[in-house]
Parts: sequence; C-alpha cells; structure tokens
Amino acid sequence: MRILFLTTNTKLVGGKERYDKDVIRALREREKNVRTVRLTGKSFAKKAAFVFIACEKAVFFRPDVIFSSHVSFSPVIYALYKFLKIPYVIFTAGLEVWDIKKKSLKKALRSARLIVYISNYTKERILNKMRELERKMFYLPPTVRENLFGIKEKPP
Repeated sequence: MRILFLTTNTKLVGGKERYDKDVIRALREREKNVRTVRLTGKSFAKKAAFVFIACEKAVFFRPDVIFSSHVSFSPVIYALYKFLKIPYVIFTAGLEVWDIKKKSLKKALRSARLIVYISNYTKERILNKMRELERKMFYLPPTVRENLFGIKEKPP
C-alpha cells in the first residue's frame, strides 16, 4: 500500500510530532510504502511549497490513500480527492477541531474516509458539532515507549 502522509514538522519535539512519528514508523514497520510531506514553517512561502510538494507527490507517487495529520491540511487533500479520486484520512488531536466553523473544513471532514481521534473528549467535541461523522470515527491513542517508561524493579 502506498501512503502519502502530510504532517507538521516532525523534527520538532512535542506530543503531536511524537504521535505523527510513531504512526509513520508503525506504518513503515508493516512494510507500507510511506512518503511524507512536512510543513516546516508558517510563512506564506513555506505553506505554498508544502501545498505544491503535496500535489506533486499525489500526482507522481499515486498513493492509495493520503493521511493528513492536521485538519488545516484538509482543504488540500479534499481538492486532491476531487481531482485524483484519492481517499484520505484526517487525524484530529485537540482544540483545532473542537469548534470548526469553516465550511471548507467541514466539507473535507464529511468527505474523509476516516477521522482518527486520540481522545474521547476530542471525539465528543467533533460529534457535538457534526453528529453525521460518527460512523467515520476511529480511535488511535498515543503510544508509550516501553524502553523509556514502564515498571522497573525498585532499587534496594
């Protein structure tokens, strides 16, 4: 399976960035062909480059599915879906989806194949505004790295 994964800057250190890295790593461990496009800044030039590269990879890589790690990328993947018929999945993490008002984001969420959420609170906030998405919701919690966290023998 070929997957195009649009993500924020996974070189940063944060919970969302760690979550995205873990999902990408897990997909690759399952021998999925994953290509990533990272948004590395907030300037217009960085955003324009991100959209251009995402479109270029969608056309030439021809993924079976596009994963969007942030709802703000959904208008881009919705356009790719309309033109290239590539299904997509939107990952939701928190306040960016708690009170969606933009029609373009709502339209993209409605057309998504799947909407991944990381907490029941986020799921309920989304469904409070868009109940029709319930059948598309999928829970994928953050992971814990056992080598860093876990139960160890108590020192004497």
